[in-house]
Amino acid sequence: MKACVTRAQLLWHCLFLLTASSLLIAQTQTFDAASFTAPAGWSAAQDRDHVTFTFIDNAARTFVMLAVYSSTPGSGDAEKDFAGEWTDVVGRSFSAGSAPRATTSQSRSGLKFREGAAPVKQGNGQPAYVRLMVFPADKRRFSVMVVASNQSALEARQAATQAFVDSMKIVSPGVASTPALSSASSTVRGPSGAPRPGKGIVGVWMGFKTYAGDYEPHVRWYTFYDDGTVFEDIPRNGFVGFNPGASKSDTGQRNYWGTYTFANGSGSISKPGVKFPETLQTEGAGKLKIDSAHFYQCQSVDGLRLQGAWTSLGNPNDPALDRWAVGQRPIFRFTADGKFADEGVFATFIKSGDPRQDAAGNGTYEVRDFTLILHFSDGRVKQLAISAMLGASAAASNDTLFISRSAFHKRK
Repeated sequence: MKACVTRAQLLWHCLFLLTASSLLIAQTQTFDAASFTAPAGWSAAQDRDHVTFTFIDNAARTFVMLAVYSSTPGSGDAEKDFAGEWTDVVGRSFSAGSAPRATTSQSRSGLKFREGAAPVKQGNGQPAYVRLMVFPADKRRFSVMVVASNQSALEARQAATQAFVDSMKIVSPGVASTPALSSASSTVRGPSGAPRPGKGIVGVWMGFKTYAGDYEPHVRWYTFYDDGTVFEDIPRNGFVGFNPGASKSDTGQRNYWGTYTFANGSGSISKPGVKFPETLQTEGAGKLKIDSAHFYQCQSVDGLRLQGAWTSLGNPNDPALDRWAVGQRPIFRFTADGKFADEGVFATFIKSGDPRQDAAGNGTYEVRDFTLILHFSDGRVKQLAISAMLGASAAASNDTLFISRSAFHKRK
C-alpha cells in the first residue's frame, strides 16, 4: 500500500516562517523507476516509497508540492491504472471523490503518460488542487502527484513542474535504484551551506527584534558569510543541504539576502530596494548591535549530545502533558548515547501534513552545522535547525533550545 503523501495540513504561521528550507542543487537523481532533475530551490523529503519536493510562497501564502511514487505492477490498461493510482495516492490523502477524466500527454523527451486534475479537500477541510500523472514503466506503473493550495498556485509554478516532467526518464523499472535522498547517511541532505567562522563577524548570530506597531520581541538570526553576503535568518531545516546560491535565486527567499561591510568594529547591511542600510556595531567579543537590537554569536553545536526531554509548550512542567496520549505529545526525548524519541512533535507541532511522515517514533540523532538530523528506526530521516539561546553553549546551558526556529523548553 502506498504511503499517504502530504494533505498540506500546514500551519500557516509555520508556512510564514518557512523562508528557508533544505535545498537541493539541480541535478539528475534516481528514485525507483524514474530519473529526473530536482527543481532548484525546492525543499526535499523522502519516505520509503515516495520522494517529495516542495515550494512555499510566503508572500502569497501558497504551496506547491511534487511527489514521485515508487512503481507498482501495472494492468496494461492506461485508464484503469490511472484510476487505481488516483485511489491509492490521492484518495488516501484527500477527500477526492472518483478519478477525473484522464487524457494522454507526452513530455519533451517523448515519455507518454495519463493525467488528470481536480479540486480536493484536505483533512482539515481546506481546499487544495491535485494533478496526477501516471507513467507506464514496462509491466509496472509509477505516478507523480502535484499538490497545490489552489489551481492558480499550481499555474504560477507551471514552468518548474513542466521542466521536472520533461526531465523524467524511465530507468530500471521495479528495481529500487539509488534514492534521491539517502535515509541512512549523515550526508542525507547533501553538503553544508553553513558559514565557516573566521575573521570579523562571519558566523550565525541570534537576537530579538521588535517591529513598528508590534512591541513583542521576536527571535531572529543573521548568518554572515565570508564573501560579504548575509542571510537574515537561519534555514528552518538547518544548514546541511542548504544551498545559498539557490536560496538567493528563489523568489520566496531572495529578499532575505543582502551584502555587508564590516571593519574596525562597525559596518552596515545593504539590501536591494531598501533605502536605509542596517547599521552594525560590535559590543565586545561575541556581541553585535544590529540597528538597535542586540545579537550574540551562536556557539557551535557540532557533536552535541543531550540528556532529557524538551517540549514546545510554554510551561514544560505542566502535569497535564503527561496525560496526553503518546504520539500526541509535543515532546522530544534525547539520551547522551545518541538516541531520541519523538512523542508527537511532528504530529502536533511541526506538521508536514503527511500522517506517515509525521508519526511518532524513535531512532538515533546527530548534530552538526546547526542541524539536528533524526534517523528514525523505520527509515525516515528528518532534519531541523538547532541552536542554543543567544550565545550560550548548548551543551552547558540548554534549558531552552531553538529547534526548527521554535523554542523548546527542558522538562524537570
